[in-house]
Amino acid sequence: MDFKKLDLKVRNLRSKDARYDVALGNSVVVRVAATGGKSFVLKALIGDKQQRLALGSYPATGVRVAFDKAEALKAQIRDGLDPRVAERRKEQGTEAPRTLAEAAERYIAEHVKAKNSAAWAAESERMLRQDVLPRLGLYPLAQLTKSDLSAVISKKAADLKAAKRRGTAANRLRAVLSKFCGFCEEHGWLPDGLGVRLPRPVAEKARERILTAEEAGALWNAIHEVRGGHGAVPAAYGDVLAVLMLTGARCSEVTRRTVTDFHPATGSLTIGEGKTDASRRTLPLPAVARSIIEQAATGKKPDDVLFPQPKAGGVIPSNEVSRATRRLVKLLKQQPWTPHDLRRTAVSAMAEARVDADVRRRVTGHLAEDVHGRVYDKALRLEDMKAALGTIEAWVVAAAEKDAQIGESASNVVPISRK
Repeated sequence: MDFKKLDLKVRNLRSKDARYDVALGNSVVVRVAATGGKSFVLKALIGDKQQRLALGSYPATGVRVAFDKAEALKAQIRDGLDPRVAERRKEQGTEAPRTLAEAAERYIAEHVKAKNSAAWAAESERMLRQDVLPRLGLYPLAQLTKSDLSAVISKKAADLKAAKRRGTAANRLRAVLSKFCGFCEEHGWLPDGLGVRLPRPVAEKARERILTAEEAGALWNAIHEVRGGHGAVPAAYGDVLAVLMLTGARCSEVTRRTVTDFHPATGSLTIGEGKTDASRRTLPLPAVARSIIEQAATGKKPDDVLFPQPKAGGVIPSNEVSRATRRLVKLLKQQPWTPHDLRRTAVSAMAEARVDADVRRRVTGHLAEDVHGRVYDKALRLEDMKAALGTIEAWVVAAAEKDAQIGESASNVVPISRK
């Protein structure tokens, strides 16, 4: 279509005693008012009625732009949508996204970044942008099927298998897609149940690994060497692992802490992010963990990370802590364990010391199982939490002292300073 000729045609139209229409092609007409004003209109059949849809006034809206708008409106009509309703929804802020990509952007902005921890938000967004949008981003939501979602998960699992990896990342992708579909269902963009029972490519076995007292003692003494600058991994990683052992916190909860999260007057550490209200908590630190964090905070600015990444600075990625863990496991000749296994070990140490289950839950940042705990119980129980954390410290210190006694020398004995 020659838009230059059409533009010349529209420009040369003159007013008459009454308004009149001139067809330009593809159901687009230009209406010339008696006053000389010109506007573009699309004639379209919506339902069983012929309708006129405004495309803009000339010359503010050019001929090419008017035709582009007309094509977009006709695409909506072919999808069974009334453009007038869509425009009204857009003005009211209730417009539903048309494609999966548009819905994903809303999901990322309104749910992932607003309601998830920073670590999980970043991972969810990465999986959507890397694994989902390139394949399904242009799909209209109205045409999305469960088989489309299943195919994306299966493709991820096949790629991981080809790379000789376990494939658990495909299970994580499944979780992200299920949550995304749930968000869309809540807003009425997708039918209920689309994200339910998506394929789980890999059968995952719940981990049960906890460190024995002998393993914990050897590890603590190795961490002491690391923190002194004489170990196999950087000192900052030793600090992180030490705090994990003594508090049962999640790895990201420790690596993301800044100086302002530590309160010297009370010796407590605030964990401000998490997926639930229970995850956001205050830990009254045991003596050794407190001394580690006090030392880390010395000389730093309020917004500085307590345990910065060596050389690069900033937050230490969790996978680097896991890598450092594997090096320590190899050097200590222990059965493999992960940083999260330290959390399970700490909980087990509290349970062996007969710490109340509700206190253990508060220490580790888990939700209560009953409605009273979830909704009504707002008690902090900081003194009970401090005592519980003390049982973990006592268990670790006793294990370390025993390990040092049976070692070839006493050079690894952990100096304990209690305040």
